[in-house]
Amino acid sequence: MVVNASALDRAQQQAMFFRDPLQDPVRPGTFGTLYLLRRDINDMKSAMPNKAIWPRTMAIMAGIDLVAKFYADDDVIGGVTTRFKDFVKEYITANNEIDAETLYQLRNSLLHSFGLYSSSKVGSVVYRFTVDQDSANWLIRQNSKITENWWVNLTELDKRFEKAVTDYDAHITAGTKTFPTGDKNIFDKYGSVSIG
Repeated sequence: MVVNASALDRAQQQAMFFRDPLQDPVRPGTFGTLYLLRRDINDMKSAMPNKAIWPRTMAIMAGIDLVAKFYADDDVIGGVTTRFKDFVKEYITANNEIDAETLYQLRNSLLHSFGLYSSSKVGSVVYRFTVDQDSANWLIRQNSKITENWWVNLTELDKRFEKAVTDYDAHITAGTKTFPTGDKNIFDKYGSVSIG
């Protein structure tokens, strides 16, 4: 059913945004953007388990960007670096600044350079990425001989992204984190979409 999502209360908006991606949508309807993105990631994993590595990683990076706006309750231009890295440090890399920076550079390389190369503004560090799929639980590895070469394990990144989303939702429900208050219209801008 198509609804005016901005008229829903915060708990309803939260439920729409964090909806389980394994639930099938009933169309036409209004759906949380995070729900739809996670559904698409799951569809790619199911239909092409060893393929679509590039778009799956791009989708996860876009998902982190999206959730980071809610986490920060902010979408100010120029604030993406801080939002992204703050969310990643708390929920994905256990406060590891180097790993958070590396994932931010992977995000930049995929979403802005359309490749697997990036360089940081500070210190001019160069990143050349390889995206891997490994069942082991490592997330990021740097080549000890060619320090600009980094590997990111998509399997682990996907697991950590899903856990981050689940944990953040649970923290909101427990009252230790907040869902956007509405002052900056974060949910109205980015939280839902209607599909026919």
